[in-house]
Amino acid sequence: MRDNRDPGAMDRWRRQAAEAEERRERGRREIEREERQAVRVAGIAQLRADIDALRAQLVTDRQAAMEAVAEFIGESLDKIIDRFEEQSARTRNAIMDAIEARFVSLEMSVKAAESRAAKGGFQFARERDPGEIVDLPNPLPPRRLDS
Repeated sequence: MRDNRDPGAMDRWRRQAAEAEERRERGRREIEREERQAVRVAGIAQLRADIDALRAQLVTDRQAAMEAVAEFIGESLDKIIDRFEEQSARTRNAIMDAIEARFVSLEMSVKAAESRAAKGGFQFARERDPGEIVDLPNPLPPRRLDS
């Protein structure tokens, strides 16, 4: 019995089977590539979401830090102002005490001048008081020039 089959049919079948296998392999590689791409896209999306969350946290932290610094500066300025006011009050009191002491001294000088004026009236510096001793007697004997 003779075979009616075409001798090139087996080669065609093998070629078609190889092409089909190659198409399946290409399709499988394409699906794997798409899956890897989908994983990458999901990973990138997750990273972007993480970065956005970190940026929001950074903004919140920066704002909290700025508020803390502003509060610290405000408290420091309040302390500086309080110290300045205390020092200013001490200086003012010292100046007022010095002025008061000088004023009392001047009052005493004026009162002394008034009491002197009341005793004998106005008197020049060269004038002597009537009750004042002008010259004291010389306790030494007079010297003679003839010796």
